[in-house]
Amino acid sequence: MEDIRARLKTYLRENFQFIIICLLWFITGAIFTPAALVLVPVTVILLYLRGYEKEIFIGLLFVLTMSDNRLASANWAADVKNIYIVLFALIVMKNFKSYENKIKLHLYILPFIIIAAICILYSPSPSTAVQKTLSYFLLFLSVPNYFTYLYSKHGSQFLKEIIWAIFFLLLIGLVLKLVGSSVISLAGRYRGILGNPNGLGIYCFLFMIFFAIVNEFFSDLFTRNQKIFIYFVITLSLILCGARSSLLAVIIFFVFRYFHRLSPVFGFIILIIFTGTYELILTNLESIIYAAGLQEFARVDTIKDGSGRLVAWAFAWENINRNLFIGKGFSYTEYLYVANYEYLSKLGHQGAAHNAYLTFWLDTGFLGLAAFMSGFLGFMFSLSKLSVSLFPLLYAILFSNQFESWLTASLNPFTILLLCSISLIYAAGIEKKLIQKDRETPTEPDPGTIIAA
Repeated sequence: MEDIRARLKTYLRENFQFIIICLLWFITGAIFTPAALVLVPVTVILLYLRGYEKEIFIGLLFVLTMSDNRLASANWAADVKNIYIVLFALIVMKNFKSYENKIKLHLYILPFIIIAAICILYSPSPSTAVQKTLSYFLLFLSVPNYFTYLYSKHGSQFLKEIIWAIFFLLLIGLVLKLVGSSVISLAGRYRGILGNPNGLGIYCFLFMIFFAIVNEFFSDLFTRNQKIFIYFVITLSLILCGARSSLLAVIIFFVFRYFHRLSPVFGFIILIIFTGTYELILTNLESIIYAAGLQEFARVDTIKDGSGRLVAWAFAWENINRNLFIGKGFSYTEYLYVANYEYLSKLGHQGAAHNAYLTFWLDTGFLGLAAFMSGFLGFMFSLSKLSVSLFPLLYAILFSNQFESWLTASLNPFTILLLCSISLIYAAGIEKKLIQKDRETPTEPDPGTIIAA
């Protein structure tokens, strides 16, 4: 524990000014939101002018995390994030030519963005659809390229600062729970500083994967005790929030990574077996949970209706059939479910579609869904030889998005964490391959040495 205390003190000391800035953003926004709309952008510009590049990236992570919080004191972040992403993208585009090792994920999803833009013509809320379509493209353009730029410039130190920043955000939630604060609970379930328990579950699941990938490439970056403590805080947060799908996604990631380490072919065989038995497991899931003694944690009473998800999915399919190939633009799903809130509530559902694929289909039609999946999967497959974690990551996020729609939104604290993992695999994987290539290339003897001999 002494090692961990020392590391935490060092982090707080080295990042004291930036921590004060984040606190100032939060306090200002909590008191008077319009003031935060001025303060945060001005601060970002000053950070850029003074060369605090890492802080700009971590600041975006902080704002997106706060924007998910339901407390009135955090409402400012939901407005500020729209300005932040534009400034962030402008910084990236201004320096784009100077970036080495560019990552072209945005080009892979460009056909999807074009289809989404066409769907705006049919949107019941065109201005919102325009904003969300633009922000989606800007996020996929700016975050991966700025991440790889910072990694190439600062190396593993940049990764360490991201890890400790997110770790502290999780730790704040646990401390608030320890002191008995009610702000970290929703309907009796722990949510930390996120908006709801399932959101915290997704946050923990994606952060754990990012941390695992960091340790894959930099096994000595954290001490053994630090790794144990960070994993403990993530796991404890995940268990306390009771997010079943996120816990299963974590298990999927680590199980498949284990088999992929043994052999990629063996990993694919296990995937086929898992896919083939998936329906059988679901059918007998309640009995399996009772046999394992996990009925309280798994909330067995909500399994049959999927916590209202079956109602949401049936409603989505009903509306998809009316607009099969072309959707009605980003945010249409949200508009549709809000407009039918009373009807769905009577059926036992509150919320949105809780399925990224159905949400993509409603918003952008089958053409949009097909364009996104083919582009995204195409890019992921192009990275397949760079990391043993790539396919397990893919399986886990595909599974997670069967139960939540976080991948369909840009300005949330989840999609950016996924992009961080993908960008790390790209940047560190290429770097590792270049190092291996240099080691394998025989060096030519110095002619002067030969002559002297």
